[in-house]
Amino acid sequence: IEREKTAKVRSEFRYGRVIPMPGGTIEHTTIIGNIFYHLKAQMRGKQCFVASSEQKIRAGGQHYYPDVVATCGERVF
Repeated sequence: IEREKTAKVRSEFRYGRVIPMPGGTIEHTTIIGNIFYHLKAQMRGKQCFVASSEQKIRAGGQHYYPDVVATCGERVF
């Protein structure tokens, strides 16, 4: 996690390995944008949070930069 703060390339930590994240294509980023937009619209007025790939998450002991993440309820940082 400390290494990630100064790294030039983002990486995910999965199953004990640091894995560099590749860049996306225009098609990929268009799909991400559409999913984010529709999730955000669905969550409006609810106690939910929608974030893009800039938000690192931890799930099951692994660290990810998911394309889109949505959670409801209390957020744990």
